[in-house]
Amino acid sequence: MISKRNSMVVYAVDRSLLLSASILRFVCLFFLSLIIISPMTGTFFTFIQFHWGKAAFFGNVLLAGVMSVYLGRTNILLVENKAESIVLILLTAGSVYLYMQYSPSLYLAQDPSIYLLKAFNLVNYGYCYKPMHIYSGFIAENIIEPMAEYTNGIYYEMPNVYADFFPGSSFFYSLFGMVSKNMIFYAQTAMMTVNAWLLYFAIKKTAGIRHIAAGNYTLMFLAAPVIVWFGRGSFTEPAALVYLLLIINTLNLDRQYPFFLSICFLSSYSSRIDYLLLMLLGVFLISYINDKAGFIYTVAVICEILLYKSTYVYYYGRITTVDMPLLQYDIVLVLIAFAASTILLKWKKELLYSLFYSKAVKYFVAAAGILCFCLIFYNNAVSAEEYRLELIHGKMLRTYQEEILDLLFLVFPSIVLSLGLVGMYKLIDKEKIHFTTSVFIVGAGIVYLYLLFGSSNSPQLYWMLRRYYNNILPICVLAFCCLFRSLKKEPYYLLAAVCMALSLNMYLDSGQIVDFKGLDQSTAKLEQEIKAQGYHTVYFLQRDMRAISPLFTYSDLEFVPVHPQELIYFKQEKDQFDFTNALFLVSDLFVNKTIEDHFWQMELSYLKLGETYGEIPKEVYEKSVSLLGCSMNKLLSSKGKPIYPLLVEKAKGIDGDWTLAEAEISFSQMDVSSDSELVFELYEYDHKYIDQKDIDGLQLQVIVNGKYLLEMTSYKDYKFKFSLNNVKRAGEEMNHIKITCNTFCPADVGKNDARNLGIAVKEIYVQ
Repeated sequence: MISKRNSMVVYAVDRSLLLSASILRFVCLFFLSLIIISPMTGTFFTFIQFHWGKAAFFGNVLLAGVMSVYLGRTNILLVENKAESIVLILLTAGSVYLYMQYSPSLYLAQDPSIYLLKAFNLVNYGYCYKPMHIYSGFIAENIIEPMAEYTNGIYYEMPNVYADFFPGSSFFYSLFGMVSKNMIFYAQTAMMTVNAWLLYFAIKKTAGIRHIAAGNYTLMFLAAPVIVWFGRGSFTEPAALVYLLLIINTLNLDRQYPFFLSICFLSSYSSRIDYLLLMLLGVFLISYINDKAGFIYTVAVICEILLYKSTYVYYYGRITTVDMPLLQYDIVLVLIAFAASTILLKWKKELLYSLFYSKAVKYFVAAAGILCFCLIFYNNAVSAEEYRLELIHGKMLRTYQEEILDLLFLVFPSIVLSLGLVGMYKLIDKEKIHFTTSVFIVGAGIVYLYLLFGSSNSPQLYWMLRRYYNNILPICVLAFCCLFRSLKKEPYYLLAAVCMALSLNMYLDSGQIVDFKGLDQSTAKLEQEIKAQGYHTVYFLQRDMRAISPLFTYSDLEFVPVHPQELIYFKQEKDQFDFTNALFLVSDLFVNKTIEDHFWQMELSYLKLGETYGEIPKEVYEKSVSLLGCSMNKLLSSKGKPIYPLLVEKAKGIDGDWTLAEAEISFSQMDVSSDSELVFELYEYDHKYIDQKDIDGLQLQVIVNGKYLLEMTSYKDYKFKFSLNNVKRAGEEMNHIKITCNTFCPADVGKNDARNLGIAVKEIYVQ
């Protein structure tokens, strides 16, 4: 009786585990379907300027539901037994734990954050380019020169300002945001959980590894500090990783699905532009599986390229002219790949098969892996900048080779990375790995090794793991698993456990488990104060985007970025606009230098996980931002004290932050008192004369209104002060400043800048 009862309990537990794993599988397939569908539909809506709204939200959910039901009938992510159920449940729980530990506050510190900004715009306004696209219409004609300024993927083109990025994950994020704004950041967690399942099955199917070892290697990958860092941030790499692993899983199926495989390849292009190279591989593979599907896919690729070229003009141009010039010939490359695959596969299919499995190809791949691994330690091969020994802020702290070796151990278990790279030839195995799978993995590895060493970013991006961890690392993990799959059961499990423990240890030591909630609390408190004062619209300077950006997280308020010259336009045309419930917000750049009497002040304080050269990605530091708020009506009705950049109407001889040998600025009339001083505050950049303490050699002269040469009263800590007594005695108001000084050329000291520069002006104001 006891034995029977025990067997019933065991059976019930087994059934519960299998049912739980099956439910988790369906959830993963649903999210996977959303990731595939959302970027393509989102791009199409962006192209036709369709406002993304509830209809599109429910449409995507419906399509994802249908696709997940279809995928549920295939062998993709199929759970086979109780032991595998346990492994996948633990991997799911581990992924959620690893990637949910961050503050749901937007901080626009790097380019990929623009994706999240666009996602918030989709949720708030129904269109990804608002408010940036709309509010810059306030700019008067010719105030801003076309393409005069761009940064972080944001650029001006009269009369609008754009954040011209591929949608990437934006549309997937926005689906979460339509349920709740606070959930928008946890779309990343869903992606990484999907990646956990995909990587597990990719390792299991490709390398023929049993579930426990495959689970250990998957956790090793997910817990590596560099993966946690970028998997948890507002980046598109997790979405790119989804496509790479999804394609490998699809190719590993006993039956091939050319139509679904085509969708995977096409959607991957929505994630990263460099995935065009994977789409070229798709031309070959899909044609190999089905020649008619290959033709249809090739036509679809060309159409998608044309769509993206006309939808994301600036980003496309930047990538194809700066980062990857080869992609300028995208359509030509597609046609060449299709022609080559058609010729080879129609008449020489057996020859192609035998050639790929020849010893010559294996030797070539092995030699390429060894060579690339060796080149990691030879900086001239991987860096156009030629870092030599000056690695960390110009100090020769260690050799390049020591730096790279240290970073290899820091960011990922180096034995997996190095042996996986060297052992990539093991992926060519006709007995163990499908032909199409093997061709794709080896092809993707070679393609991205080329990009890795052609990108000129090592070692600052720690051997380019940041940009290409979604390609190189998973392939290295698969190659590593294949390299040791012939071991006996016990040593193999031991090796997998040791690798997992090493990765977990580095994660626990990386300082990434921190409390980020201070930012959430600060932003929520500030929003409450703004609302309590009756403000509904918040204007802020475009240059303060990074400081103000955390406010986008929770706010139901409308945040409007403006250029300093727009403030002049608002002031001149004040009667045309209703600023009754509008607030003007500035960062600490203007503390004590604006109209302090009308401002209230508040601090935003929080922890930030940062990047440095030597502690990657380990550093956690305190971030504090002072914010000042003022009624727009008060701001526009007061003459105020700031001059540059707030009040500038016209400027000549200023290039970025720097003046040239001669610069002039014109601004609104400003009254001065007898004890007033004109203050020039400079950026603490390298200045030849200032750094050499040769202030006289700088020959800085300031002339007001074209006739009053000001007397310099003091200089200290990048701050010049000039007396305004002669201007006051003449009874005039200031409206024009001319600046002349000696210049220097950064190129003379080895920098890549041939301009002749004067001083880097941060602010000019009267005090």
